[in-house]
Amino acid sequence: MSLKDEIQRAQNLLAEAFGARDASRAAALYSDDACLMADGMPTFHGRDAIGGFFGGAIEQGIVAARFTTQEVDGDDEQALEIGRYELFASLPNGERTCVDDGRYFVAWRKV
Repeated sequence: MSLKDEIQRAQNLLAEAFGARDASRAAALYSDDACLMADGMPTFHGRDAIGGFFGGAIEQGIVAARFTTQEVDGDDEQALEIGRYELFASLPNGERTCVDDGRYFVAWRKV
């Protein structure tokens, strides 16, 4: 499996956690010292703060997410990823609609 495929698999696990509306499961995918920097928000330092961020997104109605790894540069010890995300909410009729999309950047390191 290529490094890009491994990273996409990890992003798929994050999307599955959103689909399960499980912020703790999403946060568990991050290291204890991870930082998450969302546009227009303060930096979230550590797994607990990241879990709070994800919990807030879920409370605001995010029911699903899609993360698409576009580029990866690095090796088995550390890598940089550029990708796209889409966040979905449910409409009253049960259909899902994309409420936010954009790009993301992740610095990965093996722990």
